[in-house]
Amino acid sequence: IERPKPAVVALARVNVRHRGDVLAVERRLGKQRRGELARQVTRTREEMRLENNGQAPLPRLGARGDVFTVPVKYGNTRNLTATPGVHERNSKWSPDGKEIAYISDASGEDEIWMMAQDGSTPAVQLTTNGDTYKYQIYWSPDSKNILWADKKLRLQYVNVGSKKVTPVAQATAWEFSDYAWSPDSKWITYARPEEKVMTTIHLFSLEDKKSIDVTDGWFESNAPVFSSDGKYLFFVSNRSFSPTYGQLEWNHIYQDLARVYLITLAKETKSPFAPKSDEVTIKDGTKEPEKGDKKKEESKPVVVKVDPDGIESRIAVLPVTPASYRNLESAGDKLYYIRSGSKDEKPKLFVFEFDKEKETELGDINGFEISADGKKMIVGTAGTYAIIDLPVGRIEIKDKLNLSDMKVTLDRRAEWNQIYHEAWRQMRDFMFDPHLHGVNWEGIKKKYEPLLAFVNHRADLTYIIGEMIGELSIGHSYVGGGDYPHAERIKTGLLGARIERDPASGYYRIAEILKGENWNKEAVKRSSSPQTTNGSSTISSGCRRTEKRSTRRRTGRWATSTFRTWESRV
Repeated sequence: IERPKPAVVALARVNVRHRGDVLAVERRLGKQRRGELARQVTRTREEMRLENNGQAPLPRLGARGDVFTVPVKYGNTRNLTATPGVHERNSKWSPDGKEIAYISDASGEDEIWMMAQDGSTPAVQLTTNGDTYKYQIYWSPDSKNILWADKKLRLQYVNVGSKKVTPVAQATAWEFSDYAWSPDSKWITYARPEEKVMTTIHLFSLEDKKSIDVTDGWFESNAPVFSSDGKYLFFVSNRSFSPTYGQLEWNHIYQDLARVYLITLAKETKSPFAPKSDEVTIKDGTKEPEKGDKKKEESKPVVVKVDPDGIESRIAVLPVTPASYRNLESAGDKLYYIRSGSKDEKPKLFVFEFDKEKETELGDINGFEISADGKKMIVGTAGTYAIIDLPVGRIEIKDKLNLSDMKVTLDRRAEWNQIYHEAWRQMRDFMFDPHLHGVNWEGIKKKYEPLLAFVNHRADLTYIIGEMIGELSIGHSYVGGGDYPHAERIKTGLLGARIERDPASGYYRIAEILKGENWNKEAVKRSSSPQTTNGSSTISSGCRRTEKRSTRRRTGRWATSTFRTWESRV
C-alpha cells in the first residue's frame, strides 16, 4: 500500500500510465547514511518530458521525489526542488518552455505547483484545498491551463494566471485516465468510464462549458487525442472480434480486440481513407497555390471546428493489425503509437503516415514523447533514454542521455516522515470503503505519529505503517519496498525426490531424484541435480548409491513441478 518516493520526470511518458499514475521503485542505496550523496538515483520507473521551444531540446528527469533538469549534451544537471521531506511527482514542462508544473504534497495534501524552468524563482502553489490523490497533469498548448484527474472521479483544469479551477466532468464508475487538449487549447477530449456500458469518449468546449458525446457505449473506447492540425480525433477502441478456439478449455477466447480509429470533427473534412480516383480534371483557369502560399497556410494558427451532428457516423479505422494500442501522438501527417499485441514479445513503436497510408515499425520502445514543436522525440528503452529527430524508419539509439550526475542529499528521517503520511493518505483515498470500516483514521494517524521519532531503520518504519494499516482490519493490504541492505543470494533449484526410511539405521534417505523438465531450457540451465540414467540416481554428500529402479513416466503435477527455482525476497 505504500508508495515509495519515486522518480518524477518531465521528459516523456516512458512507461505506460497506470490509471494516470506513475508507480516508481526506490533505488536501493545500501550503506549510505543520512546527509551523504546518493549517486545515480535514476534507476526508477520514470515519467519523462521533452521541452523544445525553438532552441535545443532539454530533457527533465527526476528521482527520489525531486525534480531535475538534465542537459542533452552540455551543461549541468540541476536538482530544482531538493526536498527530501516532500514528494514531487508527475512533473510537466509548459509548451512555451518557461515553467515546470508538478504535483507536490508540501502542504500535506496533493496540490499542483509551478516554478520557473531554471529554478530562479520560488515555486507557486496553483491549487488549494486538496482532498484526494491527483493523477497526471497536462498543460494546454497555449501554456495557460493545466488539466488533471483525481481519485474522486473528477476531471478539472486550473488557470495558471487566475488560479481558478473549472470542472470538466464527473464520473461515477471509475477514475479518468485518458484526457488531452486540442491544439488550439479550446477543447478537451476525455474517456469516461461508465457504469452500465463501455467507456465512452467525449469532447468538452472551454467556451460553452459543455460536453459532446463522441462514441456510444457499445464498444470500449479510450486514449483519445487530437491530430496536430485539429481536423481529426484519434482513439483506440475494442471493435475487432476474431475468437480462437482453445485447444484445452474447449471454448472461445478473445484477444487483440483493439485498433486505432479516427473521427473527422467537421462535416466538410474528408476522411483520409476516402475513395481515390484517377479521373481527369479540367483546369478552370484558377491559379495553383504557390509553395510560399502553402507555407503561409501551414503557419496559420490551428482552429478546431466540431460539428456534433452525425459525429458518430464519421468514424474510420486505420488499416492496422488488431492488438493493444496506447500512447497515441500526432505530428503533422504522422501518427505515432505503441503496440502490445499477444504476438509481440515486447512493446513496439509504430508510425502511420497518412500521405502514404503506410505503417512502419520503428523498434522495441517502452515509451516516447514528441516535443511541442513536433520536431524531436525522446524515447526510452531498457532503462536508457535518448533524444532523436522525429523518426520515419527504424530507430537506432546512439547518443544516450547521461544521467550519472543526478544526485540527492539524503535526509532519511525527513523521507521516513513523508512516507508515513503519504501511506496514511493512500489508505484514506484508495480504501474500498469510504468510511474506512468505521475507524477514526485521523485519530489513528495521530496515535502512531509519535513513534516516528524512534525510527532508526527502514524496517522500523515498515513495522509502524503495518501496525497503522492493521487498524483497518482489511485483507490484502501490504507494506514493502524501501532502502534495505541486501545480502548476496544464490539462486538454487528445488529438486523433486522420493524419500524413504532406512529400516536398519532408522534415518531417512533420498531413494530417487525425480527427473526434471529436460525440454525446458530454463530448468536445464539452472539444474544442478546429480546425473541420472535409466532411472538410476547418484547421490553425493555421504549418501550411497540407490538401487536401480525402472523408469516410470510421470505426468500431470509431478512432471511439471520436479524442478522449480526459489527466489529469495527481502
